[in-house]
Amino acid sequence: MAGVTTFNIYFNGDAGDQPGTSTDPQQEGTPDPNNPTKPKSGGIKQMAGFAIAKQMGKSLLNFATSQVGDITGSSNTQDKVSFGMKAAGTVAAIIANPAMGIAMAALDLATSAWEAARKMERENRVTQQARYRAGPSLNQSRMGN
Repeated sequence: MAGVTTFNIYFNGDAGDQPGTSTDPQQEGTPDPNNPTKPKSGGIKQMAGFAIAKQMGKSLLNFATSQVGDITGSSNTQDKVSFGMKAAGTVAAIIANPAMGIAMAALDLATSAWEAARKMERENRVTQQARYRAGPSLNQSRMGN
């Protein structure tokens, strides 16, 4: 028949169960040593080595950036470095996957805003308690005038 394509479908129990048939293409013929789908043992070892080196690099970078405040004695410098690292991570995430990167940035902004509000609330509570303990003489002259 002209223009008609025929497909043979075999189910379990049919002729398709036998190795070397069209339903089991992995068994057809002899394995090709140049087959790119066949993983080479050296390739897996190289990937594992790269993953370990990548993780070690991340750990060293995180350690180095977390010690800036201790080395310089400035918590302000540490905050700036931490912010820079967070911003670089967000930019990298947006480049890698824009939708997930933007979602990550939005979540980061939301949690930062929540943390800032909680910190302000605690500081206001401490200030209010200090005013209460100081009493009404806080605004009066200490010289008795």
